[in-house]
Amino acid sequence: MQRGRAALSWGLFAFLLVGSWILNVWYFNSSQLAQPLFLKHYISKLNEEGESISIFYLENKTAGKKVTHIVMDELPYLSSYKNEETTYGQQVLSRFIFTLEGESMGNEPITIREVQVYYNDYSYETVPIGEIVIGPLLDKEQRIDSTEMNQLGGGSGDSGSLAMQLKRNVVLERMELSLLEKVRSRLELKINGKNIDDIIFPLNLSVGDQISFTYQWEKAPSGENELFVYDSFIKLHFRMTDDNSEKTHAVHLINNYYFTNEEIKQMVDSSK
Repeated sequence: MQRGRAALSWGLFAFLLVGSWILNVWYFNSSQLAQPLFLKHYISKLNEEGESISIFYLENKTAGKKVTHIVMDELPYLSSYKNEETTYGQQVLSRFIFTLEGESMGNEPITIREVQVYYNDYSYETVPIGEIVIGPLLDKEQRIDSTEMNQLGGGSGDSGSLAMQLKRNVVLERMELSLLEKVRSRLELKINGKNIDDIIFPLNLSVGDQISFTYQWEKAPSGENELFVYDSFIKLHFRMTDDNSEKTHAVHLINNYYFTNEEIKQMVDSSK
């Protein structure tokens, strides 16, 4: 009788062990990407030497093929390197970072919508990545510098704030928001507490006055399971009151690209 009970107990234990193993294997396989998955990028950058642009993607932590290299046909000579950002369960969010070269890249706008992606199994493919626009350099002679203005601030996740304190009397004649029209509605931007569309130019500003910026990006429109990377800048056009000279300054809207585990899971699930 005792032997029968022992055999039954061992049988039940073995059944549960095998069942647990099967369940773990099923869960592991169901949570894997068929191949690396690229985020949607909507980026506007100035072609400043040392500035960088990043291409983000998800790939499996262990199984499956991995990205080894990314090439932009419009800028095939740019140096780049891979950086693993964050681990989310069975996936890793990684990016390739490309360093811009300033004047050597010319002074015409460059638009990138696709990249060539190379994998560790020696395959490659063309992948749509959204839209990246690299704008021309600011005129060096017209850039406002630290003797004329201080700038403080930063961003966290999909929002941020910063402020500029003036050291000269100026007239802020206009602003240009370098942002693709298709994502304009996803940015809430306020300047000195007012929505950008409500600002009336020109603005007369004195020494010690501040211009403050606050912004918030919408991560994804309702009903979409894609993840978005936003990056943009505001170009400010000043006229110096004392000598009537013109100056420009770019204010970058920093985005630290933080995503939640749930957002990553939804993106992985929607790819299947």
